[in-house]
Amino acid sequence: MLNTQVTCDDCKKEFEVTEIQTTRIEDSIEKNYFTCPHCHTEYPSYYTNQTIRMELADIKMFLRKFHSAQSLKKKEKMHKKILVLQDRIKAQMADLRAKVTAHG
Repeated sequence: MLNTQVTCDDCKKEFEVTEIQTTRIEDSIEKNYFTCPHCHTEYPSYYTNQTIRMELADIKMFLRKFHSAQSLKKKEKMHKKILVLQDRIKAQMADLRAKVTAHG
């Protein structure tokens, strides 16, 4: 649950973001967004494609391995893998956002 307080750019009313909604906008591209409950303006948070979603699933797997690891060496290994994936996902999401907004 997010529970983040924001002010709508359009209607200027405050509201709490409690969930991110998802909708498919192209073959494998999904838009993740929240909506103003007053005027229904959509605010895209991020976009994902199949590759990004698979890498996000990999992060979850590495997090489980991190939490169950008994040795510091294994924890460090999982942490490094997570950081590499996070950097790659961040770049891919930025590229995807630019692609989608350029066509949108």
